[in-house]
Amino acid sequence: MADVFEIVRSRVRAEREEDMLKLRPAMIAAVRARFPELIEAKLIRLDDGLWLDIVRWSSRQAAEQAAAQFDQIPEARAMSELIEEIVSFEHGTDAEPRAAAV
Repeated sequence: MADVFEIVRSRVRAEREEDMLKLRPAMIAAVRARFPELIEAKLIRLDDGLWLDIVRWSSRQAAEQAAAQFDQIPEARAMSELIEEIVSFEHGTDAEPRAAAV
């Protein structure tokens, strides 16, 4: 089964970006504790000031359950309070699962 990627583009309140970066490791750890299917999470600051969060899950079911229960996790709820806007939220499947290194 191919991994599932969750791609979230968001705008963080400018005055809270430092707070978000400090809270993120604890939030990822708390989500992973509840959903061990979380494989990895990568945060990218785009040139336009938006943030791109790319989260890899072992299954779509786990990704969807985590999204549905996100605000029930205190560390995740604290992170949500720093977000000004979710611009987009998508799921997709790895089109090149476990491809051999070239």
